Amino acid sequence: MKKGWHLFRHAAAMILRDLPGTLRVTLPPYLIGAICLAVMIAHWPEATLGAPNDEEMSLPGTGYFLGSIGLWFSMLWMAVLWHRWVLLGEMPETVPPLYPGRLAAYFWKGLLISLILIPAILIVAVPAGIALFGAGVPQADLIMTFLTSAVALGIFGRFCPVLPAAAVGRSMGLREGWSATAGATGPIVVASILLAAVTTLPPIVFTDVILIDVAVQIVVQWVLTLLGASLMTTIYGHYVEGLELT
Repeated sequence: MKKGWHLFRHAAAMILRDLPGTLRVTLPPYLIGAICLAVMIAHWPEATLGAPNDEEMSLPGTGYFLGSIGLWFSMLWMAVLWHRWVLLGEMPETVPPLYPGRLAAYFWKGLLISLILIPAILIVAVPAGIALFGAGVPQADLIMTFLTSAVALGIFGRFCPVLPAAAVGRSMGLREGWSATAGATGPIVVASILLAAVTTLPPIVFTDVILIDVAVQIVVQWVLTLLGASLMTTIYGHYVEGLELT
């Protein structure tokens, strides 16, 4: 528990330690992402604001899908820039470089992790769901959510060093990433749960205020992406490069 808190604290501290630098690195790609999010909302407002009473939710338009692609691209770009700044000391110019090769490698490694996550979660979720719901266990849905989330976070966290490695151009396979974080599943899950708790609280607080809710989504998405990238950088730096946690 204590080690997990230290991982999360270090990740948050990296963001706040040089806030002007953090903004300079992350704002250009994220402004593009915010525009894409606005396009998504404009083309499918019911997904964010909810459908009017007694009206069925409409289907998303082409603009929504294009906006979602742009949003994902901007988040990947921001993460790659962050990893390279923290690990290599690269401060981008006014217009940050795209690093297409690094972005492609980052996307590919993330896809491989996802392909491992899906069957792993099913292997745990299906028998657990049958047992819990079959026995009529109270709050079985909450237990299932916690169980599958813990499994997903643990597996992703063990593999995640390959993502910062891809961003900085270091060759690291999934097996090497898993081996580097041996024995760290507990702390990584704790740190990831803390990250999830911090980033999901604002939307819950402001859920009934439409204009604030949209603004909060934009800010929270920035915080979520940046904290996630920072936590992965922390895990990579600590378990792969042997850096101390502050």
